[in-house]
Amino acid sequence: MTPTMIPILALLLGGTFVYIGVRELRTVTWLRRNGIRVPGTVTGRRSGGNTGSTTAAVFEFDTADGRHVRTSQRVSTNFGMLRAGQAVTVAYDPDKPERAEIIEAKTTTAGAVVALLVGSIFSLAGIVAGVIVFWVL
Repeated sequence: MTPTMIPILALLLGGTFVYIGVRELRTVTWLRRNGIRVPGTVTGRRSGGNTGSTTAAVFEFDTADGRHVRTSQRVSTNFGMLRAGQAVTVAYDPDKPERAEIIEAKTTTAGAVVALLVGSIFSLAGIVAGVIVFWVL
């Protein structure tokens, strides 16, 4: 790998994480502000990623028009506190009810913030490395 590849890779990786973090924060914020709120129940957890070290809550609820929906949190983490059988408040998109968020869950927001911070660090490192490689060396 040439030295010029390091800043490019850092910027690409950082940009990807920033994009994911911003997208998830926007989705969660939109659902919490504009989503229809209904009672729901956590039914279990699903493994996330290849190693299975992270999980996301699986939950179900009935929409305002009576449709039964079963879905899971968008972001899986290793610090989920929601347990099967727990009653929760769900905010869902009326046009796409599978796009839903558990109001009490802070893990989706935390996961998005972590992605945003990691992405920002990699992007900053890529910029600094780029300055060093292209202007100093």
